[in-house]
Amino acid sequence: MNKKVISYLISIILSISCMLQAGAVSVFAAAGPVVSTLATGDYYIYSGVGSDKVLDIYGSAKTNGANVIINKYTGNPSQIFRVTNLGNGSYSIKNKNSGLMLDVYAASVASGTNVWQYNSNNSNAQKWSILSSKRSGYYTIKSALSANVLDVYGASNVAGSNVWVYSSNNTSAQQWKFVKAANTSTTQTTTTNKKATFATGYYMIQSKVSASRYMEVANESLANNANIQLGPTGQTASRIFYVINYGNGNYTIENALSGKRVVLAGDRTDNSTNIQQYSIKDSTAQKWYISTPRTDGYYTISSALDHKKVIDVAGGNSAVGTNIALYSLNRTNAQYWKFIKVSKPNVTSLKNGTYILRTCVTPTFVVSVPSKSTANSANVALYRNSGNNFQKWQITSVGNGYFKITNVGSQKVLHVKGGGKANGTNVMQYNWINSNAEKWKISGDRGVYTFTNAANGLVLDVAGGSAANNANIQMYTSNGSKAQKFRLEATTATVAAARTSTIVKDPATGKSFTVEKQYLTDPVVGRDVTEADFLAAVLYTEAGDQGMSGMMMVGYVIENRLAEGIAAARSGNYIEYPGTLDIMIYETTQWEVARNGSLTNVLKDIVAGHADYLSNARSAAKKVLAKQSITLEAPATVYTGAGGGVSTTSTKNSGSVITASAFKYNSFMTPNAWNRFATDGRHYKFASGYGAGKNTFLYRGHVFFLDKEVW
Repeated sequence: MNKKVISYLISIILSISCMLQAGAVSVFAAAGPVVSTLATGDYYIYSGVGSDKVLDIYGSAKTNGANVIINKYTGNPSQIFRVTNLGNGSYSIKNKNSGLMLDVYAASVASGTNVWQYNSNNSNAQKWSILSSKRSGYYTIKSALSANVLDVYGASNVAGSNVWVYSSNNTSAQQWKFVKAANTSTTQTTTTNKKATFATGYYMIQSKVSASRYMEVANESLANNANIQLGPTGQTASRIFYVINYGNGNYTIENALSGKRVVLAGDRTDNSTNIQQYSIKDSTAQKWYISTPRTDGYYTISSALDHKKVIDVAGGNSAVGTNIALYSLNRTNAQYWKFIKVSKPNVTSLKNGTYILRTCVTPTFVVSVPSKSTANSANVALYRNSGNNFQKWQITSVGNGYFKITNVGSQKVLHVKGGGKANGTNVMQYNWINSNAEKWKISGDRGVYTFTNAANGLVLDVAGGSAANNANIQMYTSNGSKAQKFRLEATTATVAAARTSTIVKDPATGKSFTVEKQYLTDPVVGRDVTEADFLAAVLYTEAGDQGMSGMMMVGYVIENRLAEGIAAARSGNYIEYPGTLDIMIYETTQWEVARNGSLTNVLKDIVAGHADYLSNARSAAKKVLAKQSITLEAPATVYTGAGGGVSTTSTKNSGSVITASAFKYNSFMTPNAWNRFATDGRHYKFASGYGAGKNTFLYRGHVFFLDKEVW
């Protein structure tokens, strides 16, 4: 090589070296230079896989760990991201709805790592470079942890598709467009509509389809998700709504009976999305924009998520009970409503039902029978809510506007000791003897009620306004304090059969099973703990160290076994598994956690209200019961039988999505347990090695398999 060429190459190398030292340019494989001019601001981030798909948070969630997806553009605040220029080519990306940051799971540098939202921690897992791409107007978004970039799994343009980080490949799945969100508030105005200006207060909401039809909560329900429908005339509390004016045409609408807000089911804005009621929370799906082009007092009620979608009477039908749903604005009579001012209702009658009595001193404590006592004269006190039957009360009318209040767990009624008339008289439980000491007048509105005793005219009161376990319940002169107000929440209760034998007949399959002795003394599903919490306790003790994916896999093994047991019973085949959750878990020799004390301890913590550590397990149980897909947090190895004692092996990367129906395994164990069984002469059919021609799925510390192919 001649000296001139060598000199030329040296000069180029020195120039590049100087530029890199000065920080002028950062060079990345398959990506352009850092875009340093993107201004800090609020953006919709459109994906290159489809012109209508944007970055979104699954379910508009506001919790740590909620998944990042692409979704069809709706303008929902969960689709707006605050992109902040941190300098030196680095950016943070924060969801406007949750206030949480776009984050690479576990700060992993592996290609295929999932992306979720998480509290701001200023780590590199939450820092991104924005690089030019080959597609005009689009960029790649590179993680500060590695050369991986933000990517749509499988380049899918289906709403709900997962977002992760992946090796840069310049495909449309890695191209993103930043579109400035001109107005990130829920306030929208129109030049043709007049915004509503009526004051905060109580209203009946009349439909334009008929002057005798009004919006109501179906069946006078106090439950979450109760339907909103057309009702007849008459000022009952289920047809009266407390409407709060937030200004500029924006309102919330709260039922006067339940205290729950009118809301979009699932926070969706699709046509025919149901309108229902739900507990008050800071959700745009509970907010409404009320306006009109008319002069006759009728208004449209638009969703704050999409002002072109309004509350609509299905089919324009005027029959009582007609459903009310969301629909595109068409200005028919079915979409117009008149707000008629009424007086504050005083609710003195309730529908018979089962309720939780939640103190207004603090929402975490409820009226309970501590220690789950069934004895006469056992004390009644506040206790942290755990959902057991000794915290649930049946309210039943006994005539003349009075009710008896029966504890579901003990079947004893709320009773004023001796019918005493002095302040501080104790409240306990007792057999129903039809005395005034056991009769109560219930009055209030918006879900908050006071309980006045027929024997003394005093009201139910939390002694000292204390918010603590075993804070005493007493009688006291009415003073309007929080200690005398209780929020009624509709609930359900299952009374479990007594446990007397370790040989139990499974009600789902009709077959008798032998269960572990802990079954006789552990907290009872349906009485002491809910089925969802029981499942969460099992997932925590079996796979609490396996992450969300591992716990969900164990959950689906449980669900698969239950389904197999029931299917076998229906078809008349051999029944291997119980079809009832607790019987299946306690079946002898099956689940180590059911006999080593670990499940017992967690169940006791649930009853005592000390199981906050179950938050992830509860989330996993909820996902399993809803048949949600599994998103792997770590790679998994899949062994598939190929004949001749040989298996094919494949790897599913972290971030891979597995549908509930695809995870068909009905058994699992640790690799060490597998190896013990494989060398145990009593289990000669047990395969040596995880594959060996069998269908197995190896994930972190568990091997999942089809039971019938192994034993």
